Amino acid sequence: MIRRIVVGAMVLMLVVLSSTVTTAFAQNGEDVDAMVQRATILRQQNRRARAAEVIEKAALLAPDRPDVRRLRELLDFEVNGWEAMAGADFKDWDDTRPGWREGDVSLRRNTPIGPFLVRGAQVERAGRTDEKVELEIYPAFRSGYLALGGGFAPNATLYPRSILTAELYKTLPAAFEISGGYRRLNFPNQSVNVAIGSLGRYMGDFFVGGRVNHFASFGTSVTGIVRRFLSDDGQYVSIYGTTGDGPEMIREPADFGVTSNRSIGANAQLIFGSRLVLRLNGSLGREEWPGGRTANFKTGSIGLGVRF
Repeated sequence: MIRRIVVGAMVLMLVVLSSTVTTAFAQNGEDVDAMVQRATILRQQNRRARAAEVIEKAALLAPDRPDVRRLRELLDFEVNGWEAMAGADFKDWDDTRPGWREGDVSLRRNTPIGPFLVRGAQVERAGRTDEKVELEIYPAFRSGYLALGGGFAPNATLYPRSILTAELYKTLPAAFEISGGYRRLNFPNQSVNVAIGSLGRYMGDFFVGGRVNHFASFGTSVTGIVRRFLSDDGQYVSIYGTTGDGPEMIREPADFGVTSNRSIGANAQLIFGSRLVLRLNGSLGREEWPGGRTANFKTGSIGLGVRF
């Protein structure tokens, strides 16, 4: 009789313990799902440091879940990671003008308050060369960020002597994003003021938007873009088109005379093994100068980088 009572008590204890453990595991699972969702929302709001704290707690509860591990790695890079990149850029015309050949290297450091980037570039055209250094910072705040940049070319034989840029990006309801800002290009003999702005909307895996560059005294250029995001880590492919009664962009004083531009292009960013980064860009277009003189052009760029 006593043995039966003891055995019954033990069975009851096992049932209660099993139920408690099962409930605890269920609650932990629910907690992990909620943490993943919370971290994802915080990341979308540019609150990446806070998102990293949330996903770190989720990783303690479910270290083997692939979605937790992947989001943790992504946030770790976005909050504390580095990216080094080297690239090359060209622009050629179908008339007698010499082409533009440029190479650059950059180093990006992500921090809890936003990324910092330093870049060095050298260009060659018509037997002349020029060098510049640039610094960019992107301080983030809830649902937005600032893009601040400055550059300096000591010789200013092709590049502007200095470049200053400030642009504010803000996410709006219904997945819209808007930006507005200012850029100043200080060439040795002339300065150019540029009003810049953009408006777009995220729709699932797509982004559709437009961008305006208004060059004071030189015209306005408008670009439309459709981008397809391939993953959450920044991979994408895009197509775009540009039109305007001024230059698409001002690289050098020779661009001051452009009175019309039309172009179409595509670009992409691909990431291999979460470490290697490949960026590609290419376009075809047509420019016009006073007197009806025109020329077709093509541009291209490639960048290879590593994240660590």
